[in-house]
Amino acid sequence: MGRRAVVDYDSLLDRAEGDGMCLVTKEKSENRQLNRLVERGELISPLQGMFVRPDYWKKLSYGKQHLHMVKALSRQHPDWIFSHHTAALVYGLYVSYPNIRKFHRSVVKNTSASHALYCNHVVGERCSDIVDGVRVTELDQTLFDCLRNLDFKDGLAIADSACRFKGMNPEKLLDILDSFGSKRCPGIRVAKLSANNADARSESGGESIARATMIMNGLKVPELQVLIPDPIGDGKFYRADFLWELPYGGKVVGELDGREKYVNEEMTHGEDIVDILREERLRESRINTMVARVMRMSFSDVVNERRFIQLLELFGIPQVNEPWPDDLRRRFSKTG
Repeated sequence: MGRRAVVDYDSLLDRAEGDGMCLVTKEKSENRQLNRLVERGELISPLQGMFVRPDYWKKLSYGKQHLHMVKALSRQHPDWIFSHHTAALVYGLYVSYPNIRKFHRSVVKNTSASHALYCNHVVGERCSDIVDGVRVTELDQTLFDCLRNLDFKDGLAIADSACRFKGMNPEKLLDILDSFGSKRCPGIRVAKLSANNADARSESGGESIARATMIMNGLKVPELQVLIPDPIGDGKFYRADFLWELPYGGKVVGELDGREKYVNEEMTHGEDIVDILREERLRESRINTMVARVMRMSFSDVVNERRFIQLLELFGIPQVNEPWPDDLRRRFSKTG
């Protein structure tokens, strides 16, 4: 009986991490060995047949973890076509965490029913593209599917990121919606509302959700990503997420603080968190010399609509339109 080949799992895991995916293997013997490493706590298996180092996994955001699993599923099932929110994530669009709890895929008729992990959708001719090694519905189809199946807040995040990263604009988004669906198509009204309000300057899903909340409550929408000169910085500028010019002449800067900018190595550029916080305090003190006040908000503030509105009102952000009535909110909080 021949000697069993020794598998270099560290090299396989390194390669998988380099590809931005979980390790998958078709060899049953390798799977058994990897599962033993999971039992010993040396690896994590987020889904059956997928493996990843614990320290590496914990550093990833939830969205990146999900994308790692999507790529692994694509390797396991190369004929699958991912759609809707999963495809949007693969395209690099802003997708809120609640919308990536399942894997969405395009299927033919009479296929198996959706279940806890997968949400199946029958999509016309099932045209697809390969993006980063993953087969997904074409971008226009993906945008149409997402915008008409999401509420206004999450839909605006998708629309904003399509403008920011895919060269779209509100007119192009509306053309896509018109080309795929009629006026009676379920969800088309909220989809068009999201498209109409899309803005490529929005830099995160949190900023998009914040802006959608302002629109729904009739509050003044700020200018986005405004450059504010450093008063002693030799031509240096600070960029603010939001800037409101108030009716009485004052100004308010809004800054959305996300946890990722303090822990994501791509955003910290190797800086210590203490240095990052010190720089932010210095930046804020100088911005205060140019505007009346700086309003800091967290993502948890933004998703808590009542608290977020109270914060905006506290800083004097004016109401310029009537808030949406309850029936309009209900209509645009779900498909149809």
